[in-house]
Amino acid sequence: MITIFLLILRQLRERRLLVVNLCCVLLVLGALALVPKALPLSRSRVTVDPVREPALWQRIAYTRRSAIRGNSLHPGSDIDTDVRFDGALDVIRYSPRAVIIGLFAPFPNMWFTPGQQVGWLGKLLAGFEMLLTYIIELLCVVGTWQRRKQLASWLLISTAVIGAGSIALMMVNVGSIYRLRYPFWMLLVVLGSGGLVGLLSKVSREKKA
Repeated sequence: MITIFLLILRQLRERRLLVVNLCCVLLVLGALALVPKALPLSRSRVTVDPVREPALWQRIAYTRRSAIRGNSLHPGSDIDTDVRFDGALDVIRYSPRAVIIGLFAPFPNMWFTPGQQVGWLGKLLAGFEMLLTYIIELLCVVGTWQRRKQLASWLLISTAVIGAGSIALMMVNVGSIYRLRYPFWMLLVVLGSGGLVGLLSKVSREKKA
């Protein structure tokens, strides 16, 4: 939906029809209509109308419950295991918290505690990587602002934020979130690199002046 909105906005701004771009979007939408729905859920696991497919919030809630049950014996670095979704509003209310977890977990207070699987060294390495991640995310904000008139930048950052938040909606183990968000984290690296290049170019121009 974000891609379609930005594509329509670009066509209105440029006052021309982007046929190739529209064809690509239609192909993607066609593929999404043909592939099985994400997060399959057996109707026997949840009380729903047998004629209708489970709603999106029900599939999210089922996946989260499964993740909590799967980690019940070895909680490790689980987070917000007491959160349950009993309706779509619960998912909406928790979404800002999920975005924070998806983008910034493990938090600094978790960097210096020994992990059950990786010990002290693994946690310290993860903490060092998160420190670099925070710097990249800050540069990402700079890069997005520098290219705020380019719709592609908004597409990248919105995809990264929504993707990371969606993972945190369904997963409670920080280690799992840490691994699964990498494809979205790479989008932030692209924007952060652009922000760094922009800052260095500005400093260079000021020195020459």
